[in-house]
Amino acid sequence: MTARILIHPRCTAGPASAALAAHLQANGFDIQTVICGPETRHGFCDLVRVIKEEGTEFTFERMDGSRFEHSTALRRA
Repeated sequence: MTARILIHPRCTAGPASAALAAHLQANGFDIQTVICGPETRHGFCDLVRVIKEEGTEFTFERMDGSRFEHSTALRRA
């Protein structure tokens, strides 16, 4: 069984980020291959793997196997 792993915003910076990394390593995740993805509209982040990176375009894979595209480029209004 797989599931999405959501990370609270307070866990992505400061001392909490080190605790998160230690917890992930203790549970068998390679912290060199997984990252906190872009924030959802609710402010949380998915734990994701980077599948493809082309400039400012990324393809991420969530822990449940679903994939999504994300761009870090600024968009014109």
